This record gives sequence, structure tokens and C-alpha cells, in this order.
Amino acid sequence: MRYIELHNPHEFKQKSLEDNVYFTLRDIFLNAIEDDYAVEANYFNNLLSNGIFFENRDDNFKYSAKLNDKDFLEQLIKFLQCIRIDNLEKKESYLNPIDLQVWLKNLEELIYELNKLK
Repeated sequence: MRYIELHNPHEFKQKSLEDNVYFTLRDIFLNAIEDDYAVEANYFNNLLSNGIFFENRDDNFKYSAKLNDKDFLEQLIKFLQCIRIDNLEKKESYLNPIDLQVWLKNLEELIYELNKLK
């Protein structure tokens, strides 16, 4: 059961590029229609966060250096470029079309920022 809405202006996404990636992938994981998308989003997040869930972080938490790994980065970008509206659950009680469009625009901006790391 999917229970969380997509978070566009989520304050955690503004802290760092790694946070933006992590919470974008978490949005995909929690809202993906197909299990394959959820599993792949979780895979990337697990590597990025060294297997430490957000809820289990302490003040000493640090992301891995995976965004500096060319192969990881290329696979991540390729995955994110595949995400479309139809890949995400549309729960009218949570999402309106404007929110979804803003989220997809933020995703495009994130992909642009990741491409600059190549």
C-alpha cells in the first residue's frame, strides 16, 4: 500500500545533492506502480546511504561517495530518465496534476545537476 505523497518542496531535498537524490528515490520507491521501479530506487538509495535508512540516521551520518562513481552515476541517471507519470501511482487524494508536473520538473533539474558531475 502506498501512503506517502510526492514531496516537491521537501526541506530535506534542499540540503545537498545527495539529499535531493535520496528523497527523490524515496518518492519513487513509495509511489512506483511497478515493483521493479521500487526495487531499483531502493537499490540506489541503499548504496548512496550505506544501507542506513533516514529514520536510523544519527548526527554522524554521511552519504557514501557513490555520486563520484562514474558507473553508479550513469546507471542512476539512466534510471531517473526512465521515470514517467505513468510509472507513479496517481492517488487523487494525495496528488493533483500540478504537483506531479512540478515533481517531474524537479526530477529533470536533478538529472541536469547529476549530468554535470560526469
